[in-house]
Amino acid sequence: YTAALYCARKNLSTLVLEIPSVLGDDLETLKLIHKLKRSACDHGADCHSVNIFSIEMKHTPKLIHTNLGVYVSHCIILAMGKIPNKLGLPGEEKLCGNGLNYHDSCSTPYLKSKTVAVIGDNMTAVNHALTLSGLCKRIYVISRENLNADSPSMETLQNTPNITLLQHTLVVGLLGRPARVAGTKVGGIKVVDKTTGNQSTIECDAIFVTNESIPNTK
Repeated sequence: YTAALYCARKNLSTLVLEIPSVLGDDLETLKLIHKLKRSACDHGADCHSVNIFSIEMKHTPKLIHTNLGVYVSHCIILAMGKIPNKLGLPGEEKLCGNGLNYHDSCSTPYLKSKTVAVIGDNMTAVNHALTLSGLCKRIYVISRENLNADSPSMETLQNTPNITLLQHTLVVGLLGRPARVAGTKVGGIKVVDKTTGNQSTIECDAIFVTNESIPNTK
């Protein structure tokens, strides 16, 4: 709805084709979605809930075939969100939501005085680590190559006492431990130093993966 809102504000003829999906039961998320939708409609956008069968993109105008008929447009914006760029390690699905995160929830109270691993090569990893430094006992930042961040941020990161930076390091395994209620939660990670080949284990209570997300265009 954000894309629709910007288009409608520019007085463009704007149509939102909503694909039915399960939005979950998070109240704040649903409130935000409905607020954005209402704002887009207030600025002139039309919203239709449809099932899309196919899209013809090669020529102009573009054709969108749906259960309600064919829609014609000079421009199509695919705004279907993004999906996490996962690590691809055994046990990842089981730990997702049980200490393994792909989104920014650094202010979560349960992380207070805990040990956290932040995995990523980008500025997002740096921001996560610096935010967590005021909450957690220890933060490990694991980067496959040189961490891609600006000099002032890198200096702050390296001078923060409870942050340990491990560059040229691969995460090769996820460790779990029994959760208090049921199931399994994050217990640690296995890493390999690419320079020396040495493997070690880092015990941690939570993992944040900050790899760039993948556009959900399927």
